[in-house]
Amino acid sequence: MATFVWGDTLLEKIKTAWKIYPEIFIFTFVSLGVVGFYNFMQRKNQEDVRIVKLHYADGDADIQNELKRTDAIDSISLFKNLKTIYFYINDIKQSKLYLATKYEWFFIACYTIGIFFIVLTAVIAFVVTKKGWDNSNRKRKALLLTCAFYGILLPTFPKLFDQEKNYKNNFSDYTALSNSQLYIYHRLNPYFGKMDTKLDHDDSTVLKNTMDTVTNVVMQHLNIDISIDQKQLEVKTVKFD
Repeated sequence: MATFVWGDTLLEKIKTAWKIYPEIFIFTFVSLGVVGFYNFMQRKNQEDVRIVKLHYADGDADIQNELKRTDAIDSISLFKNLKTIYFYINDIKQSKLYLATKYEWFFIACYTIGIFFIVLTAVIAFVVTKKGWDNSNRKRKALLLTCAFYGILLPTFPKLFDQEKNYKNNFSDYTALSNSQLYIYHRLNPYFGKMDTKLDHDDSTVLKNTMDTVTNVVMQHLNIDISIDQKQLEVKTVKFD
């Protein structure tokens, strides 16, 4: 019996607080709705990204399996070093892809939910305007102010933290690093299964130039872009000869 009395008392207090401070309850409920919808979109986005990553992983695995295979020419340091840097790049580009998808998700989610609140603010503002501010009840005013708050905050948030530039930079880095891996494989492929473990002068020059080219690209895209940085990164596309 005491439990029911306690429950009834709490319910009465909530009803009283609702009548006195409806603005607080409305802001709280709307905020919980934003968080809930945000989490729903995030889970769906994570599943979509997971599927895309699987396709990329399948393509990478085909080349990696070839590079992991022991070859007679592995005795040459330059050849072995290029294979090592290939796998080093793989770890970096996965970090880039992770950051890019995170930034892109935050960017899209903030604008999507923000536009919803902007439209809702316009509708409620129209109703309030028709009735007049003084003739509108506190609940309607609170809902208008809450929606206006999120309608301004959410679209501003991506610009404040420069999320669009960050996710584009990280996607560009990912693309450049992936091209570097393909470039390495393109250069090493003619030597797979080669019985003669010696390289002539031309072969050594080709592999040294490959190492220099790839090293330059990696150094350009090695940074982890997680800050507000106004400097645009220059993406160098590796061209196959």
